[in-house]
Amino acid sequence: MANSLPNGQAHNQAIGTLANQIAQGDLTRAIQWADQLPAGPSRQQAIQNVLNPWIQTDPASAVDYVLNDLSGSEQARVLNSVSYQLAQSDPAAAMRLANSLHAGDSKNNFVSNIVSSMANTPHRDAAAYVDTLADEKTRLAANQTW
Repeated sequence: MANSLPNGQAHNQAIGTLANQIAQGDLTRAIQWADQLPAGPSRQQAIQNVLNPWIQTDPASAVDYVLNDLSGSEQARVLNSVSYQLAQSDPAAAMRLANSLHAGDSKNNFVSNIVSSMANTPHRDAAAYVDTLADEKTRLAANQTW
C-alpha cells in the first residue's frame, strides 16, 4: 500500500510507519527490509524508525550498524538524527561514538547534539565531556551549543 502512494511526505511517512511496525516484532527483519529500499527519503525514514527502538534495546549494535552498514550522507543524516536519543539513553556510548568519528562536520554536529542533550542533565556533565574533546574545532562547536 505504501508503494502505491506517490513519492512525497505521505509516502515517506507510510514507509516509516511500516518500518516501525515491523521493528516492533523483529528488529533484524525490519533493518533487512529497510536496507532493501532504494536510497532516498523513504529509506532514511525507514532506517530512522527502525533505529529508534533499536537504540533503546541494544545501542551498541545500532551504532555498529550505522557505522559499518551506512556511508556518506546517509550515515551523516542518521548519525545526526540518532545523536539526541543515544545521548539520552546511553551517554557513555554516545561519547565513545563521538570520539570514534573522523573530524569534520558530522562529528561536530554529533558532539553538539550530545552536549545539547546532556545540557538537560547536570550542567557539569556536559562541560566535563566538552573538556575531554581533543579536536579544537569540535570543542568550539560543542561550546556554542549552550
